[in-house]
Amino acid sequence: MADKKQQKWSFLGLVFGKTLSMRVLNFYILNSVLMTFIMALVVLTFMMVMGSLLQVFELVLKKFDVLTILEFIGIVMAQVLCYALPFSVAGASLLVYSRFSADGEITAMKATGVSIFRIAFPTIALATVIAILSFYAHNNVLPLAQQKQRELVANYDVEDPMALIETGTFKAIGPYRIKIGEKHDEELKDIELIEDLSTHYRNIKAKEGRLHYQRAQAKLQLELNQVTTEERDTRRTNAFLISQAGRVIIHFYLDPKKKQIKEETAQQIRKDPKGLVTEDIQEMIADRENLMLRNACRREPGFKQLSDEEKDKYVKALPKEKKEALIAQAKKDIRRGNVLWGKLKGRKPFKQMLSKVGIKKMNDAWVAAVNEKSYEEMIAALKEIDGKEGETAKLFEEWHDTWLQSFHNNMDYRSRYLTEINKRAAYAFASIAFALLGIPLGIRAHRSEKTIGFLICLGLIALHYSLIILVETFKENYGLYPYLCIWFPDILFVIAGLFFMWRNHKYS
Repeated sequence: MADKKQQKWSFLGLVFGKTLSMRVLNFYILNSVLMTFIMALVVLTFMMVMGSLLQVFELVLKKFDVLTILEFIGIVMAQVLCYALPFSVAGASLLVYSRFSADGEITAMKATGVSIFRIAFPTIALATVIAILSFYAHNNVLPLAQQKQRELVANYDVEDPMALIETGTFKAIGPYRIKIGEKHDEELKDIELIEDLSTHYRNIKAKEGRLHYQRAQAKLQLELNQVTTEERDTRRTNAFLISQAGRVIIHFYLDPKKKQIKEETAQQIRKDPKGLVTEDIQEMIADRENLMLRNACRREPGFKQLSDEEKDKYVKALPKEKKEALIAQAKKDIRRGNVLWGKLKGRKPFKQMLSKVGIKKMNDAWVAAVNEKSYEEMIAALKEIDGKEGETAKLFEEWHDTWLQSFHNNMDYRSRYLTEINKRAAYAFASIAFALLGIPLGIRAHRSEKTIGFLICLGLIALHYSLIILVETFKENYGLYPYLCIWFPDILFVIAGLFFMWRNHKYS
């Protein structure tokens, strides 16, 4: 009985002792990686912020207030941190595990029976937590920061009074239309102002002048020298009153104009999905899918004659199987349309027709052909050349009946939105991919841990970023599935990391 009790306590001691030792090992690895991660995050953030200092200097030179400059720096910092989080994981995993390997700690851990996967676990767990935080930041914080920064940058021209006045053309500012011949910084020459109101008409000309912006009052001061004024009262007579002056000062209050320009700029920026949170983009995708379904229903009997409201009701009432069948058929028609267009481009009568209607480039021909009015002109010219029963004319008519331009456009936009959403997720979960690949590469680079580890880190970051940018170049080409290809860098890094870790485990 005593022997059984002793064996029981010996077994429990072995289990808890091993668990305690693993807990100490986990804490040691996690602490090392976390400290290095924080240092890498600080360094990378500083390096990436340096790239935005030029814009900060522009704000200073334009005499923006301190709060605006601090707001701009805060916006830049928020963006930089979103991108620096996964990149810092790459640096931390490479540097820490290369140091472990150089100091013989990896060998010591393996000698006690701890596998490479168990050694990597604390780092991968930390990378997962960072990925979750980064996922939230990329979907909510980064879009708002990008939108705010773009609005600030776009409003430079609004804040800069010189941008409100152009040479050689009249520009409306307040109650005046202003035109100048030359401008050099704040110095102006050959100035003409027209004030055309219901009560009077005034034309002011000056040889030279100077522009000054009083930012605190949102007021533009125009100082004119050698001034000639022609004025008439439209209510009484058509006679002009001409006067001259050596110096005249005119003030413009710019708040209404600035507000209008800022609203227009903000609307343009908000159309870009990069400045929208993911929830808003998902709504845009749903709208595009609804439009695609409406485009796909155009061949349904009587659909074209329905009103917009009736079309929406018709689409909503369709069963799921019918919707899927319509979308599948529309995609099939698009592929068929591309094949037919490829055949048309090689036909001699088609080229002759393009020359006859004055179209030189094939891309321009495509744009013209999808326009109903231009298509009628093109098909008429083609039938004259090829005959009414000509093969090329029939091919062109078949293409027109098959091709769904609106469906194609909405597919492109949907692809763009899906690519943006998946790019954010791919950047966020790159932390895990960097950790999985950085650990075995760091162990292999132990002979020159700092130099090689740093270079490998930069190489991985550059490769990942380049592949993402490459995929983004065809984000609107839905046929290449860019919203899936955007995951290629992460998948490549994960597979490579697991392979190298398996080799390390097998041959060590």
